[in-house]
Amino acid sequence: MKCLHCNSARLRVSRFRKQDWLALLLLHYPIRCRDCHMREYVWFPQVLQVRHESKLRGQQNEHLRRKGSGSTVGHA
Repeated sequence: MKCLHCNSARLRVSRFRKQDWLALLLLHYPIRCRDCHMREYVWFPQVLQVRHESKLRGQQNEHLRRKGSGSTVGHA
């Protein structure tokens, strides 16, 4: 899934606002691009995909942080 504004794949679920209730009734949920910060609405099943991709990206980043910090341990 990609941002409609900048074509970035770095999306996250956006905070829910009071005015979003109507969209939620139509099974739309807000997401936000991490690069251009634009907010848009997607079908609820797509939100699950965004959450899954975001979780995987976080796990990859954590793995890289651990790998990077582990390589400097024990060096003088």
